[in-house]
Amino acid sequence: MWIQGHRIFWLLTLVILNSWICTTLAQNSPDLEEFKRLNSDLTEFLDEIVNNPQFNSALEYKQGTIFIPTNNVLSEFKRAHPNDDISSILLYHFVNTPTILADFEETSIATELPGNLPIWVTKIGSDVYLNSAKIIRHDRKVRIGKNNMEQIVHAINKVLEPAIPTDPRTTKLNNPDAKKFLEGSAGYTIAKPYQTTIFANRVNELTKMDFFHSSGRHTFFLPVDEAFVTTRIGSVDKKVIDGHKIDGKSIFLGVNDGSNEKAVFETSNPVQNYRVSIEFSKTSNTWSVTSENLDERSGEKHRKVQAQIYKANIPVKNGVIHLISRPLVVIDSDVYKLMQGDDKNGPMRKFFEIIEMYPNVKKILSEPSSQDRFTIFVPTSFVVGKATNFQELFQRTINRGPEQDSAKKQMEQILKLHIVPRDLTSDQIITGSKNTSFPFSVKTLADQKELYFQVNREEGDNRDVIHVVEGVDGGGTSAVIKQADIGATNGVIHLIGRVLGIGDNTIHDRLETDPRLVATFNISKQEKFHEIFKMRNKKFTFFAPYNEAWEGVLYESPSKHRILFEGLHGGHSKLILERHLIVGREVSLEDLYSESVTGNKTIEVRQVETYLGAIRVVSVDDPNFANYSAKYGNGNY
Repeated sequence: MWIQGHRIFWLLTLVILNSWICTTLAQNSPDLEEFKRLNSDLTEFLDEIVNNPQFNSALEYKQGTIFIPTNNVLSEFKRAHPNDDISSILLYHFVNTPTILADFEETSIATELPGNLPIWVTKIGSDVYLNSAKIIRHDRKVRIGKNNMEQIVHAINKVLEPAIPTDPRTTKLNNPDAKKFLEGSAGYTIAKPYQTTIFANRVNELTKMDFFHSSGRHTFFLPVDEAFVTTRIGSVDKKVIDGHKIDGKSIFLGVNDGSNEKAVFETSNPVQNYRVSIEFSKTSNTWSVTSENLDERSGEKHRKVQAQIYKANIPVKNGVIHLISRPLVVIDSDVYKLMQGDDKNGPMRKFFEIIEMYPNVKKILSEPSSQDRFTIFVPTSFVVGKATNFQELFQRTINRGPEQDSAKKQMEQILKLHIVPRDLTSDQIITGSKNTSFPFSVKTLADQKELYFQVNREEGDNRDVIHVVEGVDGGGTSAVIKQADIGATNGVIHLIGRVLGIGDNTIHDRLETDPRLVATFNISKQEKFHEIFKMRNKKFTFFAPYNEAWEGVLYESPSKHRILFEGLHGGHSKLILERHLIVGREVSLEDLYSESVTGNKTIEVRQVETYLGAIRVVSVDDPNFANYSAKYGNGNY
């Protein structure tokens, strides 16, 4: 009896001592007003929780962790959600376990939101992310609530947005997994204005609903109802559905999406010898996801399917959901409908809208025969909006005046220059480029104009970079394929980083970025000769030697090559380049050709005055002779 009483005594002593320690520590922590004074950029959210009865009730007897978005972040969220009640998501920012930054693990943590919807923790180096929000200031403490309980505070750079029912009385929708969200998307505030009813019905019809019910940490892609305006719901089979989930990883955009590293993720596919890979990308402010399926038995890659992400980073009990513009894996639209179905902020939208204004071009794509095949090189909407000379040409096409008709003809030819009347995948371009000693080229719909291709591999990259170059007759503008092989039922679309057919950059820009002109650009930096090519108020024609030309100098005279490239005599290097330069004139390849041949197309030598001296131009009337001319905003090269 004495022993039992002795134990009770010591237990009570420990409880009292622990309570005294906690009280002492809490007294060393700032109260709410002092904390607000010390952290003036966190006051708005603190004011919200102090005035919220549910949050105050949670704080009364619990010590935990509060995640507080900064004032600017909270204000921006309110502006973006003017009709939403901020009080409904406050408890999603509170967990009832005190956790300092060093103690976070890559798992889910239950919040005090009704249903205890979790937050997903991702750690990248020393950074900790809560869903897609980054902890930017950590391990602060504050005494708050009726009983002045001490709470740990972490400041975050985004508001945590949960999947909560629009009607709070609909408790059955609390804490959804992907299955519950798919079935009841119309009932969640975060999904507005989108719904996934059509896809849900198809999943249920194919008895695949449990696929979205699996426990763990996964990433799900759910096509919204608008996706099935251009895609037949019947084209979605079990194998297609399997391509809408990445197992074992919750991928939040802007955190661990792998877009900077061009990472590829494998989806959940139980079919033997068949894989679907997923890749994320961002153009301007628009996120996209691209699927590509591979038959491992044949090694055949199928064309890619790209969908815009309409609503990203929706946290659910078993991972994260992204709402997308079309189903992945399945190809069910022709090139015209594929562009037509692009969202108003989508990467293809602006180029498509211009095509719509030109009946001749529109009819070719919108009314194809069963045999017609197309490859379209589509400049992204961001590129179209930033292309100054292209926008100026567009304005001349819509403004009544003497230049309108000629501007329209030029615009129609530019649009047709982006269309190749055949299938042309990136693999075909790479293979074609490797199998010929001459530049691989294809005909376009533009009058007597071709596109040439250059394939190279950037240092440190394991992918081929494809440059699309406008051919001899068009001026030689070039663009890099940013997103290749977006599949359609009658062809393929490649997204490119520049409008072809109209110069917008300077000769300096081209020298700086073209891998074939690295040597010329390096020499031009001596005596700052390259600076003149930045001038837009002057016209130039520059005969720019390729890298191979300078290698010829190395072969013939190593000492001269060393003098040139080590900058030992920069003035001499400058004199050499000046002999390759015409100032004040744009002299295209067509100009040189037409002026240098006789009436019967025989070869003739002609002298052209340059900035320093003259050069002789020889026209070779041979279809295998690789002529090249590039037109830029301030001249030709």
